Amino acid sequence: AVEEQAIDRAHRIGQSKPVFVHKLAMNATIEDKMETLKAKKRALAESLFDHDGAPTLAMTQADLDMLFEAG
Repeated sequence: AVEEQAIDRAHRIGQSKPVFVHKLAMNATIEDKMETLKAKKRALAESLFDHDGAPTLAMTQADLDMLFEAG
């Protein structure tokens, strides 16, 4: 969410020219693992609500365990 907020800010600060965001990551690094975890959490968060914003019952015990595991 912090990265997305920073990208949005780059567009909002009165920039009239196109803004390109490049993200560099290497395989088998902590950053690579963090990106994988963020993608899983983003997908889980999106599955909690339908397109109208109504809650769904898509969360399983495995989803809860993944959210609260320490690493």
